[in-house]
Amino acid sequence: MDDKSKIPEHATDIALSAASSLVGFAIGGPIGAAVGGAMTPTGKLAYQLVCSWNERRRTRITKVVEDAFIESGRSDGDIFHELLDNPEWADSMISMIQQLVSTDPELDKLFTEIMASAIKTNDENERNRLIVLNSSIKGLNKVQVQILRCIYNQEGKLSAADISMMVNVPEMELRNAVRDLELRGMIIDDGTEPTIWELRELGLAVAKAIDVLEV
Repeated sequence: MDDKSKIPEHATDIALSAASSLVGFAIGGPIGAAVGGAMTPTGKLAYQLVCSWNERRRTRITKVVEDAFIESGRSDGDIFHELLDNPEWADSMISMIQQLVSTDPELDKLFTEIMASAIKTNDENERNRLIVLNSSIKGLNKVQVQILRCIYNQEGKLSAADISMMVNVPEMELRNAVRDLELRGMIIDDGTEPTIWELRELGLAVAKAIDVLEV
């Protein structure tokens, strides 16, 4: 019996449980500590806290994957058949899910849209582009996404002072955010004073994707 025959055909609503299972395998469970009679009351509370946090994390990530499955328009059986047929795509999908653990929840919608688009497409080059895009925004926060959108909407160039005004964060407090975007290769300082930031190719690609996906 081949691997495909082991996956039954599901109705659309069963895609949710399939997504939940995939997330479970990808991110695992809480720390495997044993809560025995010898553990102190405080230790038991700490363990309960970890379990509660893990459950919230899993619920949130499962929602992202469930929404991506639904928005892709494909059945869960079709999705899993392709994952079995294409180990590289399976690896990428697991990595995309694991990446959500360290991602700002404010960006969940963006990751849902990218994942859904990657699942939906039959174009390998387009899928690879989306995988790179997904990886490039790992660890970005909501303010940094706003910065990219502001620069993009101003023809790819904007002063630090104007960015500060548009995102409503003091310029001094934005320094770490913009320097991180610079290190990622998304924006570049043109070397003038006052500082002008320009989008680089990767930053332009991310900003375009955000704009097209209407996130």
